[in-house]
Amino acid sequence: MLGVGKKVFDGGAVPANLVLLEPPVVSSKDAVLLRYGLGAGTPGVGDMRREDRGVDPS
Repeated sequence: MLGVGKKVFDGGAVPANLVLLEPPVVSSKDAVLLRYGLGAGTPGVGDMRREDRGVDPS
């Protein structure tokens, strides 16, 4: 979780942007396999308390 809220990892975790490296693959047991790599920059954070959260800005 980024921003305000309960943290999933201890204080040493650093946020990073991830990019999907390959198209998703479904295994024979119906698990979806995703391969990610590090992307450029740092992720943006939001405030889930805002009234307009989830509203499409376009």
